[in-house]
Amino acid sequence: MSEKREQKSVWERTSVQCLYRHGKSGIYYARASDGKRKIWRTLKTKSLSVARLRLADHLKEIRRVRESNQAVESGEVTMRDVVAVYQERFESNTHLVESTKHVRRTALGRLLKTWPGIEKLHPRQVTTARIHDWAARLKKHGTGFSPPGSRCPPKRKKGISASSVNQTVATLKRLMKIAMEKGAIYSNPTDAEPPEGMERLRAKETNKKIRLPSKKEFSQLFKVIESSGSGWAPYAADLSRFLAYSGTRVGEARRMTWRHIDFGKGQLYIPGTKSETSDRVVPMLKPMRELLNRLYTEANEPKHDNRILRVGECQKSLDRACELLGIERITHHDLRHLFATVCIESGVDIPTVSRWLGHKDGGALAMRIYGHLRDDHSKHAAERVNFDDDEPAV
Repeated sequence: MSEKREQKSVWERTSVQCLYRHGKSGIYYARASDGKRKIWRTLKTKSLSVARLRLADHLKEIRRVRESNQAVESGEVTMRDVVAVYQERFESNTHLVESTKHVRRTALGRLLKTWPGIEKLHPRQVTTARIHDWAARLKKHGTGFSPPGSRCPPKRKKGISASSVNQTVATLKRLMKIAMEKGAIYSNPTDAEPPEGMERLRAKETNKKIRLPSKKEFSQLFKVIESSGSGWAPYAADLSRFLAYSGTRVGEARRMTWRHIDFGKGQLYIPGTKSETSDRVVPMLKPMRELLNRLYTEANEPKHDNRILRVGECQKSLDRACELLGIERITHHDLRHLFATVCIESGVDIPTVSRWLGHKDGGALAMRIYGHLRDDHSKHAAERVNFDDDEPAV
């Protein structure tokens, strides 16, 4: 009973309706109903005046969602109402990480921009023919967006990446699924066969060929970074080494503290950032152990909560080093590819490497990405193939 009383006392009422303050953190929250359930949403502030302004915006959004839900239930629905329901669902889904929500917001915005007027249509008017016409325009012309600093004039820029097309198509599929779920349409038009002469909705994705430095260039890379003369150069080199020896994403490396390192078991506990299931355990390779021992010594017995790395990115240092060495540009993520490639070339099976990378598909993605390895490794593997029964394979 005391536990329930303590739990209730955490939330503090304010003089403003629907506005609550968390007693321990001091952060303000909005609590309102969308017509079906109570929705809690953090306002991400400890200031009452700021919380009031954000609460007003949040309540407007809740009213819009409530009206959309009512329209959907009554059958008087437009795609605008379906969009509002979809948006509220993924924004309030606690199982989706922020990066996934950002991808969905971007894809939804891309859909609305490339199909002007879709929000005014009834779901029945979003036919298979219209959908395929829109998809053809999307693949050919894209959104017309040109990022800041792009050297390609917007008028000359055509098309869009296959992954962006597929994310946008997936968004439309989800919208039509909601419309079907609410009884606005009988079947999902995105699942129907394409009209005669039209190609499928999804674009064919081709894996970008990974170009990695040779082992000699790799060993020189860190030395060039350290010799730049900058006071932060050694820390940038340490981050580069850490990424290459662990296979972590740069966002994961930033979060690593000494509590994630187990020297006794020789393991790294990686706090995944891409999804809730990407937390994993990676064995401590020999060069990683040497790196961590040095960093631990230099840190002078750090506390468990102290971060291991002093910097959170080293892209400029990598760019400069690659330019000086005359090799192709390497990114943070390329060092993750390097880790996987070296492990596979060293004899580690792809399903195991896949687990170390945090993939949950049993190695299917890793097989597509790393199925082709360096030419020298392929040549060495070919030399061990033997068709002669009299001579054992080397």
